[in-house]
Amino acid sequence: MAEMCKIMFGPLENIIVSELDGDVQSNYSYEFLQKIIENFDDKKVELYIIGCTDVVEQIDKWKNADLVKNNFGFIKAPRPGYGDNFDSYPSVYCS
Repeated sequence: MAEMCKIMFGPLENIIVSELDGDVQSNYSYEFLQKIIENFDDKKVELYIIGCTDVVEQIDKWKNADLVKNNFGFIKAPRPGYGDNFDSYPSVYCS
């Protein structure tokens, strides 16, 4: 996954693609995201989760959702067949 993100975002300035994914053994996203927070705690960065509409719509159901929502912004990419009820989050359209 990190390699695909590097290809997509590599040319853009001020974007860091994390490679922590393989280092964290967990069943919960918040534990992985906590590691990201710890790694970037001393830096002045904005952290974002990029996910399809169906994923973003489920965030309130995640374990420790408040930790995730309080520390990360969300960028949603529309997925055909799913509602688009999160107008407060920016949308990214990929072709």
